[in-house]
Amino acid sequence: MTAELRASVAEVRRTSQEARTAIRGVARADVTGTVEYRRLEREVAESFRSGRSGPVARALQERVDRGELTWRQIRVGTADPAATRLYQENQSAFLDEMARVKRDVDEADVAAERAAAERRRERDGGEQPMTILKKRTGRRKDRP
Repeated sequence: MTAELRASVAEVRRTSQEARTAIRGVARADVTGTVEYRRLEREVAESFRSGRSGPVARALQERVDRGELTWRQIRVGTADPAATRLYQENQSAFLDEMARVKRDVDEADVAAERAAAERRRERDGGEQPMTILKKRTGRRKDRP
């Protein structure tokens, strides 16, 4: 389970980094007319419509679908204040969830390390490695 969770978090981080890189690129060039942009826009809109991205994103997407505003207006803050606030809250909730997932992964890593250390102690009969070495060689660690 821990490895699966770590892999999922790594995938989220990778995807997040790709999104940040893409957003920086979009800010520098107008790509809204490209086939790739329209495809991504459709995929994001479908995710929002389905509710997979949360109720706030779904509500905002419904307003976009009705023609009340655009995602560009929301992103740059020129949409009505309520829509901008909802968008910022959604982003904040996403970041909070990512922080929670990271804490869970970190805690799972610590637990896994403790379990591995316990297994090593059990395997070695509860003795420290240098004690075992001393018994096997008949020498103390500090003497050749």
